[in-house]
Amino acid sequence: MFKLVGIEAVLGNIIGLCSGFFEGQPSKAVLQKSLRNFLKEVQPNVPKPDGMGPFLRSEKNEVTPLLAVFKKESVLDDFEEVFDEVILAEQQETIMYMQQALVQMKKVCPLFSELIDIVIHTIFSAPSKHAGGGSTSAAIGCIWMDLRPHWSKQDILEFLLHETTHNLVFIDELSHRHYTNYQEIAKKENFAWSAILAKPRPLDKVFHSIIVSVEVLSFRQEHLGHPEKPCLHPPTDILLKQTKQSIISVLDNTTTEKLLTNRSRSLLKKSMQQIEAIESDQFCAV
Repeated sequence: MFKLVGIEAVLGNIIGLCSGFFEGQPSKAVLQKSLRNFLKEVQPNVPKPDGMGPFLRSEKNEVTPLLAVFKKESVLDDFEEVFDEVILAEQQETIMYMQQALVQMKKVCPLFSELIDIVIHTIFSAPSKHAGGGSTSAAIGCIWMDLRPHWSKQDILEFLLHETTHNLVFIDELSHRHYTNYQEIAKKENFAWSAILAKPRPLDKVFHSIIVSVEVLSFRQEHLGHPEKPCLHPPTDILLKQTKQSIISVLDNTTTEKLLTNRSRSLLKKSMQQIEAIESDQFCAV
């Protein structure tokens, strides 16, 4: 969303949703506080810190209530048994790696770092055999992580970008309806091709995968460089191909295309334009 529609449009979504909570002009601090107060009202069951964050959590008493929300409804909800049923232990090494990534993001892209500060209030660590993290529309502003030991520093930066983008898409969906029929998008006959996992998934998950892929590719192009052997996301040439295939699988299918609103259809068309622009530039591995 940050690269796809621009910072002004992203902040415009937040301002539109939270204007009733404003106390003064929409500065960074006012946007942070207004969004927190808005989320407290619409998602009161999600624990939120008093400060502006993002706060990193691994303590059992703080993680357990967040896990309850993520287990009930998550961006990974077409998978089973995502979280390990084990006694949670503090994962200080994971916390340290994320702290380093947040500092690095300020150097790589200060404007996106500012956006993280506004949108993300909690990043928590919990173990999983199946995934390295996730986000859920039921807990906007939260990121769950289980960073893998073989991930590079760039992988972790891309993870931070990936999950923040999910949250920005959730906010965009609250601001602009994305689907014409929410019951239909979960049916298997309306599945589409995922840009990242490269397999059929529910339409809303595929839509998210496309936007995330475009953001990752754009960040590589402008800030990070194109890695030779990335772990979290596919190499650039493969990700470009899979993302185009994913967009086509949605827009060229009459059934799935009809489930899109003008807003989501426009975002997919912008995504294709962005992909083609990256393809037309020369990129080299770092």
